[in-house]
Amino acid sequence: MSEPDALWVEVLKQKYIAARPMMEGIMAKQADSQLWKKLVKELGQKVAEFRDENGEWNLLRMEQLLSSHVVNKIRTIPPPRNDTQDMLR
Repeated sequence: MSEPDALWVEVLKQKYIAARPMMEGIMAKQADSQLWKKLVKELGQKVAEFRDENGEWNLLRMEQLLSSHVVNKIRTIPPPRNDTQDMLR
């Protein structure tokens, strides 16, 4: 995200993320806006790019792009199990 402090980013965070328990993950619900549904779909596709052929995190790829601190945090999060799963847990 190129402007994490932009007003539109804050509005989306407050409307969709802050109002949901973290264990619920990031997901699109039927009543959500089309914008949010598309953002969740894109996010799910980006997350899928970091899985290996067994569905586990591709840690080698992550280590090439992210700091070890970030990779270690991601290790604690189970990867989504399939490409149609529109959430992060």
